[in-house]
Amino acid sequence: MKFRGLILLAGMLILAGCATLDKEECIRGDWRELGVKDGVNGEPAARIEEHRKACAEHGIRPDERLYMAGRGEGLKEYCRIDNAFQSGLKGKPYKGVCPGDIDLRFSRYNSAAYAVYKTRKEIESKNSSISSKQSRLESRKTSDKDRVNIRGEIRRLESDLDRLRSDLRDQERRLDDLTAEARDSKRQSKRELERRPAVTPVVPPAATTARGRAAGAKLPDGRASGTLTLDGKSIPLKYAYAMAQPNTFEAAKNDIAVLLTEKPLPEGALRGIGDLREATRNHQGYAYFKINSAGKPIYELIDHPATREGKYGQIQMSGFTHAGFTPKRIGKDRVEGTFATEKPEDFVTYKYEIRADFSAPVLKAKLPEPLPSAKNGKKLPANGGDPGKAYQAHRKAIRDKDLAALRRTAPDPQTKDMSDSDLEKAIDFMNTISPAAPKITRGYVKGKRAVLYVEGVVDGEKQYGTVEMVAKGKAWYVVREGWSNEPPKK
Repeated sequence: MKFRGLILLAGMLILAGCATLDKEECIRGDWRELGVKDGVNGEPAARIEEHRKACAEHGIRPDERLYMAGRGEGLKEYCRIDNAFQSGLKGKPYKGVCPGDIDLRFSRYNSAAYAVYKTRKEIESKNSSISSKQSRLESRKTSDKDRVNIRGEIRRLESDLDRLRSDLRDQERRLDDLTAEARDSKRQSKRELERRPAVTPVVPPAATTARGRAAGAKLPDGRASGTLTLDGKSIPLKYAYAMAQPNTFEAAKNDIAVLLTEKPLPEGALRGIGDLREATRNHQGYAYFKINSAGKPIYELIDHPATREGKYGQIQMSGFTHAGFTPKRIGKDRVEGTFATEKPEDFVTYKYEIRADFSAPVLKAKLPEPLPSAKNGKKLPANGGDPGKAYQAHRKAIRDKDLAALRRTAPDPQTKDMSDSDLEKAIDFMNTISPAAPKITRGYVKGKRAVLYVEGVVDGEKQYGTVEMVAKGKAWYVVREGWSNEPPKK
């Protein structure tokens, strides 16, 4: 995937806002049911922090265990691929809550459906404006001069309508294509699952890796030894990372996510990240998989440098893998073993094989820290203070397509490994989805973190942005910037 970095540049932020629960709801404390409701609505895990703040005013603390268990149940309903389309067409953007096996697909399908919803609303608004102006045109109180101006406005609106209708036709065709793709993918996954043997093949302990070392031999923590080969092109897998995560649907159980990479991750890349795969969004040349509480691999994601050529996409298997896992150790603090295909595997148009031994310390997944707010931080001046100045410099770099300036205003993990070509595409994307000169409406700072709330207009529609920033020394940098057509909660 070529534009992985822009997900970090333009990722949606879900932030704490005003009170989500009243006193009666806090006292009643049906936390499981509330979790189910939030899960069905696609709310992020950080939503419980909003509930916690609301109930703290009444001296009540939510039962996080019951809430997360209920949310897992709700997500089962929300994270259906067909709901990606349904929620988008209802004007509900995706907030990145589904498990890694369907996250990218759900996001892509929801975005396409949401684009259709947005264009239909624009058409509705233009038609309403034309109707209103037609009424003015027919009014006896309207002067001849005003009629001339109104007719001009109607012509411009009708021209806009023609463009929007053309856009809508293209968007609806794309939506139809993606709907067909989803159906085909479901059928393909079913066929792949039916073809698999009842027992996942495992690698005999005596087998050797492509590097000639005996499988299962001692490796230092955080290292791997093996290769990933896609259509005859091999890359080494040298580094290993692992993170414990609550199972998406059963909060009481933990999965272990494992990432084997060609290159090391940037320093600090895993800080505060709840899903290890988030670290792959600006990385190429890796194998990512999950192991359930029984030690079985349940999900597989392969990415290869050949994707830069535009020939391949990622290889994802939901609920099953082509590679088997031979554990040597699975504990709270460390996981090691061998992840390998038994033979070259075919998946759709791909032929690949993987064989790697690894040993990695198991990190603990963390919920994101609440962003600075009026309750826990200090209000910034109207212009956003120093964070605001840094953000305006960042926006100017995007507006001017100044790559060097953008690399200076965004931290290394976002831009360091991006080529100039990919960064240019990320800038073009940002210029498309966000206002050229957003206005800062308010902001808060706490220590070395700050948040700015901004707004502007894109294609005639009001947009609201949330910008997270961090300080390094005396300089401020943009970490994430997300935009929505719905204002953030206060």
